[in-house]
Amino acid sequence: MNIPGGEDFLTVVMKINDFHNTYIAHQEKELKDVGLAQRQLSEWTEGLRVISSQ
Repeated sequence: MNIPGGEDFLTVVMKINDFHNTYIAHQEKELKDVGLAQRQLSEWTEGLRVISSQ
């Protein structure tokens, strides 16, 4: 079954999950880059907005 916008939605969820697993949940890497943190937080909040509107 093909869901319109499904690939974009999956990409958003995967980005959030990857960031969460790498820097927060499992702390595979220490987040020291302020720019990266700001960009990821912005993407994360936008992604959560997209998810919540589904």
